[in-house]
Amino acid sequence: MSRINAYGSPIVGATRKGGSTEKTVGASAATAATDNTLREAVSVSSFLQTASASAPIDEGRVAAIRDALANGSYVIDAEKLAAKMIELDLGGSLN
Repeated sequence: MSRINAYGSPIVGATRKGGSTEKTVGASAATAATDNTLREAVSVSSFLQTASASAPIDEGRVAAIRDALANGSYVIDAEKLAAKMIELDLGGSLN
């Protein structure tokens, strides 16, 4: 027997012998999938709001870095990078 739940998803069920109690098979999986879809939609919406409110992208700087990476002239200061990662992760500083 197939039915449709409140979210429009099919629910597969079977009736027990000797009674009218219906055992729903797969309903919790359908509900979980719907809940995950709703959470993902909220996450995407939140990301888009945050991204639109962030600082604009400096296309010239991006192009310059892209060119430097392509021609091998981009130099990464490993100590400065590590210090910045620690600062961002721990809220602290090495200096």
